[in-house]
Amino acid sequence: MMATELSHVQSLSWREFSAPGWDGAIEKALVGSSREFVFGLVEARPGARVPLHANRQAETDYVVAGNARLRTRGRVVDVRQGSCLYFAPGAPHDLEVIGADPLVFLRAFACERNGPPVEAIAVADAPEPVITAERDIGWRSVEPSKGMRIRVQRLLDHGVEVMAGIGELDPGVHYTRHYHDQPELYFVLTGEGLLQGAEAEREISPGTAVYLRSREVHGIDSVGREPLRLLWVYGCETAGYRVNWTPVEPIYAEARRRFAAR
Repeated sequence: MMATELSHVQSLSWREFSAPGWDGAIEKALVGSSREFVFGLVEARPGARVPLHANRQAETDYVVAGNARLRTRGRVVDVRQGSCLYFAPGAPHDLEVIGADPLVFLRAFACERNGPPVEAIAVADAPEPVITAERDIGWRSVEPSKGMRIRVQRLLDHGVEVMAGIGELDPGVHYTRHYHDQPELYFVLTGEGLLQGAEAEREISPGTAVYLRSREVHGIDSVGREPLRLLWVYGCETAGYRVNWTPVEPIYAEARRRFAAR
């Protein structure tokens, strides 16, 4: 069965935020039918200010472009491209776009425990946010038989409702078809690929968003001439942090080189 939901930013419309104080910010809803996630792309113009707020669900953001100043309880941090942010349910935060460019970020809400829709709540006594940056995180191999041709950075790891990071696949490499208990999101940042399900495959390109259900079979061929780079997010509220990555084809098979024929 192919991915439960696959969309592309070019086919989606921008919508304004209905909450007061969000002037200058717009959003595209990337995933709309999942019970585990709410996933969207947000763009805020230079100088825009998102007011102090808190949500019922845990929130994870990844900065695609631009710069912002984040304010939380007793903390001010500048974030930029490659920053990953986690806010616990009820954690207060606001941000201001700084610099001459718009701020573009992906945001995922974990909804297994508290459910959709995403709702604003009163500020609570919540843990401080977790803030990481790509430049500070090393790469790990995903399939040792393929060396570092498939690699990940874990930007957000154990201890909260999700795991999140960046994955890269070199041109011509095949990511073995597999499944795991955790539901998963992908968002393609650069490169070209073929997403493979149990019975079908779909082309993916920059701006493609994918939602995969728990135990849904999937794999990827990187078919472009640059690495396929994507944001990944695992939902861990039900399945936990131990990923039972289970291949459904020989893991030591030679990488497929579809890109060579293009």
